[in-house]
Amino acid sequence: MQRGMNMDTLDDFIDLPSAQKFENYVTLVCPWHESYPVRNSLFVYRDYFICRSCGKQGKDHDYLLHALNAGSTIHFEQKKFHNPWNDWIKQYGSTLQVCQEAYRSLKNFPQQMYYLINRGIPEPEIRTLKLGYLSGYYIIPMFGFGGGLSGAVARKGDGFLDKENKYLTPNKTYQDNHRLLYVPGGWERLEQAESVFLTFGILSAVSVYLLGVAAMSTVSGTTIDPSALDSIRKPIYIIPDFREEDKAHKLADKLGWRGQVLIPEYTDNLLDPNDLFVNDKARLERCLNG
Repeated sequence: MQRGMNMDTLDDFIDLPSAQKFENYVTLVCPWHESYPVRNSLFVYRDYFICRSCGKQGKDHDYLLHALNAGSTIHFEQKKFHNPWNDWIKQYGSTLQVCQEAYRSLKNFPQQMYYLINRGIPEPEIRTLKLGYLSGYYIIPMFGFGGGLSGAVARKGDGFLDKENKYLTPNKTYQDNHRLLYVPGGWERLEQAESVFLTFGILSAVSVYLLGVAAMSTVSGTTIDPSALDSIRKPIYIIPDFREEDKAHKLADKLGWRGQVLIPEYTDNLLDPNDLFVNDKARLERCLNG
């Protein structure tokens, strides 16, 4: 019988550290992020799981068990999170210089492009988008209306056992993450387009951009300040990840006539637009075409 389709599967989780069993679900410490104090934010139901803090979700209970067994000891040690951006900016002098150093590093060591290429971004586009690599992170620069750097994001590469804080940004001293937008390819395409597609993930925005339309992404996931979109006076089609539909509709409501939501045909293993782009591009194209 397929895992995740009956109540008996919850028995696999009740003996794990921190597990609390309720009538139809179990709560645990999430293996994908750290919390202080440690608390149970991961809710495991018979047919899916979701973390109420970081948003990680899915339907594969075998995958979840593997992650819990691999990462549970990390959280009970309660290691203090350290943002590498603090060290990078101190070492190189500014966010811009960090991005330049990361770009040079990826140019000099192109073998590090493997993750980006596996996510469907071809090498010429990696260079066009000025993507870089530094200390195990892919560095994604963001450019404003005039072409100058407006901010940056770091995305963890493969090989990290602990998957919390997958996307990292400089702190608010350097950039206002809730008002920043990542626009792959620059603002010119967005300004010329009749409509624009908004995702809640940067790689998803790149995927949509690679299909030839105007795309942008929030930097802070679903917690964007709607005022960041005030200058975009055209239809904005929001494409949420799996189970982020409610947040997409709430944002669309705040945008008034501009806000519309497109829901892709997700599956158990294809949970965001980038997953669709890599594994079922035609399905993503159908979504974009309405």
